[in-house]
Amino acid sequence: MNALPIVLFWTLALWAMASRPHIALYLFFATMPFGACAAIPTNITGGLTLVAMPIMALILIGKAFLTRGGPAAFLTLALRPDRLFCLFAFWIVASLTTLFMPRLFMGDILVVPVRGILSTPSPLQPTTQNLSQWVYMTISVFAVFAMTRLLQSPAMRQHALQAICLGAAVLVLTGIVDFASQYVPIGPFLAPFRTASYALATDVEVLGSKRVTRHH
Repeated sequence: MNALPIVLFWTLALWAMASRPHIALYLFFATMPFGACAAIPTNITGGLTLVAMPIMALILIGKAFLTRGGPAAFLTLALRPDRLFCLFAFWIVASLTTLFMPRLFMGDILVVPVRGILSTPSPLQPTTQNLSQWVYMTISVFAVFAMTRLLQSPAMRQHALQAICLGAAVLVLTGIVDFASQYVPIGPFLAPFRTASYALATDVEVLGSKRVTRHH
């Protein structure tokens, strides 16, 4: 049963690849609430969780720039100060920092790790989290480039507004389903959508009310 969400997602992803860009735009926002559902089994990725939304973002990036004139449009956005030059410069600095700083200052300073006991600092050292966070950051930055190009037409901007509404509706619906799980025995049906390798606080209560996690 755990394979069902993965098969469903990749079916939608293939549909987005074969369709016009606005389909990927709708699916990008619709997959936002499913941040706890690994699109690729974690035993294949070595424990790294790759969820649906960044993969949909990659499809959007491909739709925007893997076309005739796409590379030139990317360079125009990246190098013009009145466009996305500052964001591109940030990405360059962040990439160089990720590549060199953990090795340059390894063991010399203490950092608070994202995983484990947060109150226990540990010496800085290169980890796989450095790479994974850089990948997610890179996808986010280039997704901005893709949106900038794709949303130049009024029709695509209208699609974007409708896609945001779709994403909000899915978010509310999944939140209601998660909240109902404390009263209705639907936990086994939600489990296939919670396959991420990170911990999920699904049983936490705040002032007697269940913490709503939706599926992320």
